[in-house]
Amino acid sequence: ETAAVLFISLRYHLLHPEYVHQRIRALQNAFRHRFLIAQVDTDDCVRPLEAITKAALRSDMTLLLAWSPEEAARWLETLKVYERKPADAIQERVDSDYGSRLTAALTTLKGVNRTDVATL
Repeated sequence: ETAAVLFISLRYHLLHPEYVHQRIRALQNAFRHRFLIAQVDTDDCVRPLEAITKAALRSDMTLLLAWSPEEAARWLETLKVYERKPADAIQERVDSDYGSRLTAALTTLKGVNRTDVATL
């Protein structure tokens, strides 16, 4: 397998702060794609979310946040659907003509829309 997904609830992390670190260490670098789904289920989420974010960054994992068990399940389902698909299946389609590419590039700037680009 090329992907691994870990799940942690922030409430559980507050009770067992070492759990996520132990699970990440157990993965080592055996997987090419590593995801950490964190369920935000506590009102005071700043400190535990900071700790989870640091753990994910240090371990080269992609952090996905969910605000309900259903949303966490949807993340997992989505990852499973795209598990065997090539990268171009989720990449943005870019037109090959110069005008379309210029419009796409310029509209990424804040405050610039397609009408502005057409006026230029």
